[in-house]
Amino acid sequence: MRQMIRIVALAVGFFLLALTSAGPALAQAAQMGVAALTAQKPALEAKLDQVEADRLAFRRDLAAREETCLARFFSGHCIDQIRSEFLTEMRRFDLRREEVLQAIRSIDAEIRALSRADRLKDPAKTAPEAGQQTSPQGAS
Repeated sequence: MRQMIRIVALAVGFFLLALTSAGPALAQAAQMGVAALTAQKPALEAKLDQVEADRLAFRRDLAAREETCLARFFSGHCIDQIRSEFLTEMRRFDLRREEVLQAIRSIDAEIRALSRADRLKDPAKTAPEAGQQTSPQGAS
């Protein structure tokens, strides 16, 4: 939660800085921020893949343990323990996955905020070119 608050505060800070300041140094800093944030995404996506791989490995291990439990004559207690462990670990995997997805969404939101601040600073990037006529119906 604290990390999310820090990320949002950083994004708001960049946005306010872009609105109040002018100059090429700010645009360069914003682009460096976008590049740095974009570079973080593959690591998080790899972490997400690792969580899924760990989940599959856990399920395979649990299936093997379940087979040994079922081979017993009295297997009720063993199966109950496996079910309990399964539910607990699946919840942990889901939480890890959601944390990584939230970090990815935060990075995407910060990239959008930096891009928006850059566009607000330089309106020529969003204005249509002088030679083009725009029509409300889209017909020429």
